[in-house]
Amino acid sequence: MAELQTATLSDLLRHPNEVIARLDAGAITITRRDGEALVLAKAGAARGGQRVLDQLSRLIASSLDDATCDRMADSLTDQHPWVVLLPDPARRTFVGDYFRLLRASAATGGFAQLRPFLDSWEATAEAYAHGVTPPTVDLEYAHSTAAVAPAP
Repeated sequence: MAELQTATLSDLLRHPNEVIARLDAGAITITRRDGEALVLAKAGAARGGQRVLDQLSRLIASSLDDATCDRMADSLTDQHPWVVLLPDPARRTFVGDYFRLLRASAATGGFAQLRPFLDSWEATAEAYAHGVTPPTVDLEYAHSTAAVAPAP
């Protein structure tokens, strides 16, 4: 396993060739005083990591039957304890949607949708914890062929 490397932003600006030469040993975390650290990596390594994530997410997504979803939901409670508050059908839906979203995110390299997705499911779990359940919707009206008249 490659050793984790670090350099400061000042190092990169003052001695760019030296810092870039170190990329042969792996990605470098560039620390900054006034902001979040950056990661400098060769494009091939970044693409390789994205391909691995894509393959893993495909494998997981293709194996999601109810029993697997139940086991994964139990495992996900370590990072997301609120999952236990979801009833089984909602828990299975969460797990399936979660891994499909991870697969799509890995395929595109964009994970911005993940945080709102998790926040939404956490809010759903909180609603269940407070006894609020989604209403049962009767869609019988959808089968009607009667025309809808505009309001006067």
